[in-house]
Formats: sequence, structure tokens, C-alpha cells
Amino acid sequence: NLSTYQPENTFTPTLITEGKTKKIWSTQNENIVLIENKDTITAGNGKRVDEFQNKGVYSTTTNANVSEYLNKNGILVAFKSRESDNSFLAEKLTMFPIEFVVRRRAFGSYLKRHPNVAEGAELPDLVVEMYYKDDANDDPLIEYNPITQIATLFKADEPIETRKPIKTISLEEIGITG
Repeated sequence: NLSTYQPENTFTPTLITEGKTKKIWSTQNENIVLIENKDTITAGNGKRVDEFQNKGVYSTTTNANVSEYLNKNGILVAFKSRESDNSFLAEKLTMFPIEFVVRRRAFGSYLKRHPNVAEGAELPDLVVEMYYKDDANDDPLIEYNPITQIATLFKADEPIETRKPIKTISLEEIGITG
């Protein structure tokens, strides 16, 4: 009966994990995953969620273009190839729990830390921020000291003048060694 025929090499991808903005699927190669970008946008550590048409396509296009550029210039990245408008293949790796945010304009938690800056104001220089991916603590802001190799965590939405450290962590605690 052809309706029940299953070729020997049939592979059914399984969902490994799903986050706010992407899904990660297994592939036939245990060292490669398929990353599917969703049309979801979030703010405030997922407290605000909205759908943005083609956001998954934009995310995949940006990731593919940047990754291909880095690879051409000798910087290794996990990206392997674009698979569809909103998905790509990548090496299966362990994620460092750090999120980088690059700002040209003042929005979000930046405004809470700098209440004297107007929303949407263009910043004189690009601002690069690091956040520790920790949903229980609302992804605290990281200030890293390269001399001591210690990261100090702060609530991302507290004004700089009055904030107090949540805790300090070493690179090893984040999973970065060597």
C-alpha cells in the first residue's frame, strides 16, 4: 500500500527549543540545526509582544549578510547557509547567555537609565550594551571590567545615578573560558 510507504531515509525534524523570536529545529546532521526566525518582536524582556510582517525575513537576511561578510573576512561564525526566506542552517552550539544591543537612538531601557534624554533622540556615538540573558532577573545590564575579568550586573531600568549592583559574575560563570 503506497499510502503507508515510508522511505528508509525519511527524516522528520523535531523542535529543539522555541524562544520569543525564533525556533530551533533538528536536522539530519546532529551537528547542524535549522533556525527559523518568527515575525515576533518583543520589548521589556517579552513583556511587550507584537507581530511585525516579514520580521523573520529581515532577521534572516541581516544574519545571512553579516555572517557571509564575516566568513569572507576570516571570522568564523556558526551560520552555514540560508535555507528559506526566514530560516538558515547553523552549527549546533551552546549559546553564551549574553545579548548585545547597539543603539543609535534612545529607546527602551536606555531612557530609564538616562531620564534626561528624550525618547528617539539620536545618540552622538553608537552605544553598545551587553545584557545577561536571565529572564528571572529581567536580563540585567552587564558592565564588564577586562582587568579583573568580572562582570557587574545592574537592573537595566534603573537610573545610572541611583543604581546598585545586583551581583558580580566571572566569565567562567557565564560559560566563557580560555
